[in-house]
Amino acid sequence: MEAFAIYLLKSVIWLTGFSLVYLLFLRNERFFGLKRYYLISGLIVSILFPLISVHYQVEITRPFVDPANFTPAGNSAGPTVNLRDSSHAINYIYLLFVVYLSVVLVLLFTVIRHLSSFYKTIRRSVISKRGPVKLIRAIGFPGSFSIFNYVFVHPSVSDKELEEIMNHEVVHVRQKHWIDLLIMEMLRLLQWVNPFAWIYTGFIRLNHEYLADKIALEHTSNPANYRAALINQLFSSPVISLTNSFNYSLNKKRFEMMKTTITSPYRKLKVLSVLPVFAIVFYAFATPEYHYSVSAENTINISTTPGMNAGTVKGIVLNEEYMPMFGVTITISGKSTGVYTGQDGRFTIGNVTEGSSLIFTSTGYKALTIKPDFMQEMTIRMIRDTESPPPAGLKVVPTPITIPGQTPPAHPLWIIDGVIREDEGRFFNVEEIRAINIIKDKAAMDKYGEKGKNGVVEVSLIRPKPEIGEKTAKGIVLKENGSPLTGVRVVISGTLRGVITDADGRFAISRIPDGSSLIFSCKGYKTYILPPLLSSNLALRVKMVKDPEYKEEIKVIEQKGDTTATVNVKPNDVLVVIDGVEGDRKLLEQINVTDIASLTVLKGLSATKVYGRKGKNGVIVITTKKKDFLQ
Repeated sequence: MEAFAIYLLKSVIWLTGFSLVYLLFLRNERFFGLKRYYLISGLIVSILFPLISVHYQVEITRPFVDPANFTPAGNSAGPTVNLRDSSHAINYIYLLFVVYLSVVLVLLFTVIRHLSSFYKTIRRSVISKRGPVKLIRAIGFPGSFSIFNYVFVHPSVSDKELEEIMNHEVVHVRQKHWIDLLIMEMLRLLQWVNPFAWIYTGFIRLNHEYLADKIALEHTSNPANYRAALINQLFSSPVISLTNSFNYSLNKKRFEMMKTTITSPYRKLKVLSVLPVFAIVFYAFATPEYHYSVSAENTINISTTPGMNAGTVKGIVLNEEYMPMFGVTITISGKSTGVYTGQDGRFTIGNVTEGSSLIFTSTGYKALTIKPDFMQEMTIRMIRDTESPPPAGLKVVPTPITIPGQTPPAHPLWIIDGVIREDEGRFFNVEEIRAINIIKDKAAMDKYGEKGKNGVVEVSLIRPKPEIGEKTAKGIVLKENGSPLTGVRVVISGTLRGVITDADGRFAISRIPDGSSLIFSCKGYKTYILPPLLSSNLALRVKMVKDPEYKEEIKVIEQKGDTTATVNVKPNDVLVVIDGVEGDRKLLEQINVTDIASLTVLKGLSATKVYGRKGKNGVIVITTKKKDFLQ
């Protein structure tokens, strides 16, 4: 399970890196074919590259261990690198894994259910073949979309509009876009906790639509009719991940991407922006290979029975968190002498006879008896002994160094978290100690000068992390006239977390760290930074003032002469708002497409919040370039 968690973490980082590069450098570029290869490469890299390990060599000199101070197995009091109690950690790990797996199964069931509905529809429908495409006119799906080599179209679609839809959907089928979506769906099932997995799906699907739009416009006889067919499908898109919907992400930007624009071919070099991601990820997950020299003083000579073959065993000892353990005692079965692990957790023990076992012991951990491996380095993982809790305190006093002609014996220099301490005989709590390092002779003099002549004991203690406040703020945001202001973004400073004010202008935001502020921002209004009122009995009342320097930017979608197109919207009771004037679909019956400056579609809650019950069936909001359009 730990190996899978590491693989999943690496896969998430790879996909996130590709997503950020695409979002920052490639999203608005028009070389759609190259962008498709980039996005597919991101999927393949996220699946395969976490399995690749990069190694680098580290040279380490083993720390000196004095044989005179060696404690046999069973009496070892040597502290480990990590003395934090983790007896309950495994329960949380399994609980998280169960939650993760449950969501994966729910998402998988959803995909299977959608595929099953498609299969049932295909079995009971009449299929018309058009080249590589199998056309199905199905009542059960209101919109037009393709999946695999099937294209689903509602029977109410006219023959003229069907021709435009087929020009689009045949591109999805011929270029096998369903393969991209299938791979992405598999990866998203594994990475559902990664928000960029969902964002990356949107990148792939939208790029598919750009590819299909580009080729479809080259084969249509009337581009205006093609755009009108897109608008006709506004409220008919099935939200199913494995399909290519004809009107997916139909907004102003998609119409912009339909324009023919000549760009420099050198802009394609932007895809090389992903190379730093490779360098960073490979460096971050590179595995060190420790190569160290073993001094004769660091091992204990163990006598062996004459005539028996003896060898040397090397390895590393880790704790439950896979961190190196310092001071673990390793002895040979039937013997009373052995070696300690160094600060890097590694050990080398010689004169190990065939048929014997190695015994690993450390205070607070279960003793392990393992057969030696003479062929390769061993990896030993120590498990805490929860039945025998560690003692409340540990007295750390090394054997004094006796200097001839001097009484009492000289005491070593104590360095605790980098500070010289005089109370060398103090008691430490086991939970306080992170690591202990003993330096003697020339090494101590080189590092600490004359003060280190009697040896040095370096102690590193565990410092508790500062607690972060988990508080909640609430309030209301108003306009200058005192009416509620909806759509205001409220963000916690120093984070990306935030909320949007509701239709009443109210908000509530939780998990606010101590010392943070709230940032209020809204299009057309000044931005405010205010301290939160964290008391449960208080609420913020924020009145936002319009920004006099703000000017809304209006862009032209397309303008080619006086080309007109008839637009029909279903159902009939869809609310249409043109330049602030409300009406029904009759307002769209004779509209010049080139007069549209912007087009916004609101559905569900976003429509009813702004327009009440009138918007329950959806709202089309259009701003024209001619302000007297409805005069």
